[in-house]
Amino acid sequence: MDEKYYHQLNFDFTVMSQKKEWLNLGQDEILCALLDHISFLVKANSLHNKIGHVDTYNQQDAWEIEDESRRFNNSYSEQMQNELEPIDDN
Repeated sequence: MDEKYYHQLNFDFTVMSQKKEWLNLGQDEILCALLDHISFLVKANSLHNKIGHVDTYNQQDAWEIEDESRRFNNSYSEQMQNELEPIDDN
């Protein structure tokens, strides 16, 4: 069986908005900016220049990382859920 690898990459883009706090950006605003930026990079043939490599791991390692991450996120999410409040833009 061929071993498969996961390549963890990161990608930067900006969202122009009148909102002071980025956490108040709507999903539509973020997705629109992301898709516009990807479209621009693909047309300019410069996608690889704007992606950073974070890590590479094989499929078995990915399953272990996913299990550990899921356990952490579930406990963190439960802990923080009651503590978070919306950010006021004013």
